[in-house]
Amino acid sequence: MVEHADRSRSASKPTLLARNLLPRSPRSVAGQVFALQIAVVLLLILGAILALVLESRSASEAEARHRSVAVAQAVAHAPGLPAILDSPNPTAVLQPMTEDTRKQAGVDFIVIMPTSAGRPANSRPGPLNSTGGR
Repeated sequence: MVEHADRSRSASKPTLLARNLLPRSPRSVAGQVFALQIAVVLLLILGAILALVLESRSASEAEARHRSVAVAQAVAHAPGLPAILDSPNPTAVLQPMTEDTRKQAGVDFIVIMPTSAGRPANSRPGPLNSTGGR
């Protein structure tokens, strides 16, 4: 019986050591409330950061959309554009104009297309007046 008691004491010693190594949670109500307040503040900060990132992304996409529409409207309403599109070689006139407009507007590319097939001007290199594989 003595040996049995010694075994139970030696078995409980490692658990006491493990309890001392593990971080303790606050035991008082004030400590628990404080920990809860810290958790709530951290969640609010993370939520605010997430909201700012999403708002920034949305604002930059809207700004890019507005810039693209403004450039498209400016090119579409350029003086003499219908006459240039009806000319025998619209690419020779439109290509330099398209490239200058693209650089000044700060956009990636500009494509001018009439309602008929073909592209008389494109700011990206490649074959013009093609129908895109049709």
